[in-house]
Amino acid sequence: MPLRNVSDINARLDAVQDIMDHPTFEADFADVAKGLPDLERIVSRIHAKSCKVKDFLTVLTVGRMSSEH
Repeated sequence: MPLRNVSDINARLDAVQDIMDHPTFEADFADVAKGLPDLERIVSRIHAKSCKVKDFLTVLTVGRMSSEH
């Protein structure tokens, strides 16, 4: 659904501008993302109640890592 709230639109525009102001962001992010597990796949397994304990712990670990930064 498209954004309708002006402050939300401006926040998104600010985020895009931040990325544009940092030309190495894409390469830096790609390097970080290479080391991350496929969270979308794991979260869908959790939702379907078919995940393994290891998968669940992986999501928790990544969540902790992201909240520390």
